Amino acid sequence: MAKKSAFQRPYKSRSERREIDRRKHDEAKDYKFLIRVAIAIGLVLVVALGFAITGVVDNSGNLAQSTMSR
Repeated sequence: MAKKSAFQRPYKSRSERREIDRRKHDEAKDYKFLIRVAIAIGLVLVVALGFAITGVVDNSGNLAQSTMSR
């Protein structure tokens, strides 16, 4: 007679295993998508801040030149 192990994994049908694998795969894809979106938003913010800073620097330079010419 074969000895039974103390712990037996619960039986899962093939469809149940496939569903679990599908869910894990979908969650991984969602996570990767969110990371990509966060990176894209970060890049857009960096570019926008860069343009804003250059605009402020240009305006302050123009103001300094206009006050000196008066």
